Amino acid sequence: MAVDRTEDSTGTGPIGSSFDGTFLIVCAVSILFTLPIWIAIHPPMADYPQHLSMASILRWYHDPARHLAETYTLALTRPNTAFAFLVAGLTYLVPLGIAGKLLMSCAVATTGMAGFALAHRAGRPGWFGLFALLSVYNFAFFFGFVNNVIATPLFLYGVV
Repeated sequence: MAVDRTEDSTGTGPIGSSFDGTFLIVCAVSILFTLPIWIAIHPPMADYPQHLSMASILRWYHDPARHLAETYTLALTRPNTAFAFLVAGLTYLVPLGIAGKLLMSCAVATTGMAGFALAHRAGRPGWFGLFALLSVYNFAFFFGFVNNVIATPLFLYGVV
């Protein structure tokens, strides 16, 4: 007798349609991994205040009260410009300090979720995605390579 591999053992639907809550656990742990970013005034990143300054210059460059255009020349092709653009854009919704933390938190949290997607794609248990979180707080994070932190989940999703 041939077994139909398109349905689960109960015969109620396709394989993988049952939800076991692993994704929610990975999401919850990923969000908990963002706590070091939120419990300090500045995340534990050496260059983070300088990156916030670059974002604030970009955001308020043409403000006549700040005289930033008289002092700085924008160089929009330098490293970490993506961080400056994203944070500057978020400052239209939230204050500068919150915008930077929000962006770093999204990068950290989505690393775990990208790891889940990669594990699922590779046919491994979803909780293997938690191993991706081990790569979050590394030298790139602590030295303040913000674009590397942002690129980690994008790389993992790209592999998927």
